[in-house]
Amino acid sequence: MQNLLETAAPAVSRTGVLSAPFGDAPIAMIDARDVAACVVAALLDDRPADRAWHLTGPRPITFPSITAHLGVRHATVPLRFTAAALRRRGVPAPAVEHSLRMAAYLAAGADGAVTDHVRRLTGAPPRTIEAFLDEHRDAFAPATPIARLLSTKKAA
Repeated sequence: MQNLLETAAPAVSRTGVLSAPFGDAPIAMIDARDVAACVVAALLDDRPADRAWHLTGPRPITFPSITAHLGVRHATVPLRFTAAALRRRGVPAPAVEHSLRMAAYLAAGADGAVTDHVRRLTGAPPRTIEAFLDEHRDAFAPATPIARLLSTKKAA
């Protein structure tokens, strides 16, 4: 979820649009704080570490559902445009290729399966995307005239 703060929030704030190459694919995003809690729980567990954990949020989410919660628009961006934007920002070629592979993987819905591993490790449910977005609402708030114009939620 924290990746959204670096990758999506600045653009949403500037444009009122969350553009991403993932389409409507479900993604089982997790809050980094839940990952940290799981690491601590696993390190403090006296039982042998003989298994792998697949940490996820409580349910799969989509970028359209994120934008609906934020009250902004969603646009699916083709991978070739994503690659061009990354190159314009000076991202090294290996990182661009990795980003494109990850985007294709996520767009295929390959990361939408949810597990109960956070609860099993920590005894607490993972944070929801809605709680995360509400906590960081200011970072996603349309801050420019064009962003406010394109925002789906109009100020009263």
